[in-house]
Order: sequence, then C-alpha cells, then structure tokens
Amino acid sequence: MTRKTRVIVDASQIWFLAPGARFRELGALGRTFTVGAREGQLWLGETPCRVESVELPVVIA
Repeated sequence: MTRKTRVIVDASQIWFLAPGARFRELGALGRTFTVGAREGQLWLGETPCRVESVELPVVIA
C-alpha cells in the first residue's frame, strides 16, 4: 500500500483542509496540529490555535 504525502507552503491552503485532518510542521518545532470543525480553527493537542501560529512548511499524511 502506498501512502500519499502532501507538503503545504502557503498558509491559505490550510483553510481548505477537511475537519479532522492532521499535519506536522517541518521546521524546528515539529508540532502536530488537527483541523477543527470551524473554519480556521486548529488544535495543538487540547489547545486551540489559529492558522497564523503554524510554522510553514507543513506535511499532511
């Protein structure tokens, strides 16, 4: 089975991810975020975050 990986380099693309999608920063922080149910809402564990707090690029698996 092949796993498809996508890299995002523009924060505006994060807005179009499906709720529940997970992605990881490729930079030094390497945090993993989950897309929330509302537009522009992200979760870092149980902490709500905004798209602006993400260090780009990110990888979606």
